[in-house]
Amino acid sequence: MTSGLTAKTCSGATRGSPTCGWGYGCGWNGKLMARHSDRHAVLRLLSRGDALNGNSSSSMPATEVEKITLNGCSKLTDRSVAAISRKCPRLRHLEVRNCPNLTDQALVHLSHRCLDLEHLDFSGKNNFCPPCSSCCLEIRDVNKVPSCSQITCLSLQYMDGLVGGSKTRSVPSPGGGSGSHSESQVDSSSSSPSPLSIPPCLPPKQMCLQYLDLTDCHMLGDKGLTTVVSVCTQLLYLYLRRCIRITDIGVNSVSIYCQLLREFSVSDCVHVTDVSLSKLSSLGPNLRYLSVAKCEQVTDVGLAHIARRCYKLRYLNVRGCEAITDNALEVLSRSCPRLRALDIGKCDVTDRGLRFLSQYCPNLKKLSLKSCDVITNKGIQYIAYYCRGLQQLNIQDTCITVDGYRTVKKFCKRCIIEHTNPAFY
Repeated sequence: MTSGLTAKTCSGATRGSPTCGWGYGCGWNGKLMARHSDRHAVLRLLSRGDALNGNSSSSMPATEVEKITLNGCSKLTDRSVAAISRKCPRLRHLEVRNCPNLTDQALVHLSHRCLDLEHLDFSGKNNFCPPCSSCCLEIRDVNKVPSCSQITCLSLQYMDGLVGGSKTRSVPSPGGGSGSHSESQVDSSSSSPSPLSIPPCLPPKQMCLQYLDLTDCHMLGDKGLTTVVSVCTQLLYLYLRRCIRITDIGVNSVSIYCQLLREFSVSDCVHVTDVSLSKLSSLGPNLRYLSVAKCEQVTDVGLAHIARRCYKLRYLNVRGCEAITDNALEVLSRSCPRLRALDIGKCDVTDRGLRFLSQYCPNLKKLSLKSCDVITNKGIQYIAYYCRGLQQLNIQDTCITVDGYRTVKKFCKRCIIEHTNPAFY
């Protein structure tokens, strides 16, 4: 039985109390509803065990908990996550979206104690994000950026579990081989306390994490990403939307360590170029979902690499990549006939590109042409006639007239059309 803990969003404590009130549901065998969420409250909850349910025969100890959802808990801290990692070693699913007080330490605690973790979600924006914590050894003196949390990187020395000795930490270089990144040495005799309370002499461990969403983690950099993926080689779903510090180096690390990856997003990562797409193409047919929306340095060259090797691609988003032209669309259409959803909004495509798309991808379900200002009724007619299973079409801010609109309605009976033309109503 998979037990779960859920917390309702609550922004503050009740007056005169450091924590919010708790409302208990039907025990571990059902869903336990909690109304939030500092360290002491979490500890109380996880330590009560059988007392959570009046019927001891149907209750379940905290050590059996596999799923916890604590989204929007503004009082949740790294110490709370540390308590969870100690009390729930079998944890498989953790959601902590919109928790502004979490930092790198939370990820470190989880990586050492929750080795069965499969789904981890740190996404979501907050109203305020303090500067990078002192425990982050790889990125210093960063500016304040409003983001989901302070997640920037995992200190190499703590990921290697070498706390308490004066050793130099090394990790495999992103290009393979025996290259190393040396980090500051930690002397056990030092008078200053360690910033992370991780037990000493922990061996390096691999996590079973399959889902990781770091959307809006603006402070995440290439070194931090490399550290994370090097111990999460089983990842299937990785989302790095608006992680503005990520470059081709970080994406290269993903392609090396995460060979099983199915879904990957680097939308709005402005430093991502064709080099990243070339490296990602090594994932081959495993890759089914890719979003490089608003990565303005991506061109036909990079997309051609993906199309030729990732031929089982089902979803592609290149919205805002203005260097994408009909040439890329031709290669994509011929190489990826299983494509189901495509967003080429604000790309430099014409009716010629849509003709290739309609001929070679007849099973297309969703298509966005928003702001493609050179598309005409002719291109839309190609799509309508050959892709009759189309379910969603976005033609906002285009030159499509009523004739094109009627053609889609005639051949694609179930298609929902998004538009900005008053004449279509």
